[in-house]
Amino acid sequence: MNKGFCEIPIDKLVKAHWNYKENNQELAEKLANNIKRNGQIENIIVRELETGFYEVVNGNHRLDVLKELGFESIHSFNLGKISDASAQRIAIETNETKFPSNVSKLENILLEISNEFDFSDISLTMPFSEEYLSGIIDKEDIDIDSFFSEEKTDTEQKDKELLCPHCGKNIYEETS
Repeated sequence: MNKGFCEIPIDKLVKAHWNYKENNQELAEKLANNIKRNGQIENIIVRELETGFYEVVNGNHRLDVLKELGFESIHSFNLGKISDASAQRIAIETNETKFPSNVSKLENILLEISNEFDFSDISLTMPFSEEYLSGIIDKEDIDIDSFFSEEKTDTEQKDKELLCPHCGKNIYEETS
């Protein structure tokens, strides 16, 4: 098969035995609900094995969910025949090169979304706890305009980007 984007039959895909991402049942359910709602939006990344199978370099949890949902083939990016070390490097690069969120802007968007979608619908697919979401959506004293008009120092902005304003935890801790 040529390198690049392709469709691969699900029975030709195997999970990477070296995958370092942990399982999380709650996130798996949210991922399943997201895929049920939107389809497979994100491709998985694979490499060709000598056996004729394809090892999942990035997307092992998506593979589990897509199998569970009965998909027969998966949108994939085939890296071709590469070494274990190259596959592992790409897995880390693609999994861990994530930009921090601006929590104020994120909360503003969640508030906007809550005007169109019910809380129960939002909580099914968003990678946040119901408690966190309800804390944002139920705020009555929130001043949305102030999120975009306040000038913040670099240190204040960096702290705001990584920490939940309600509990003080890094908002990525549960989703990593």
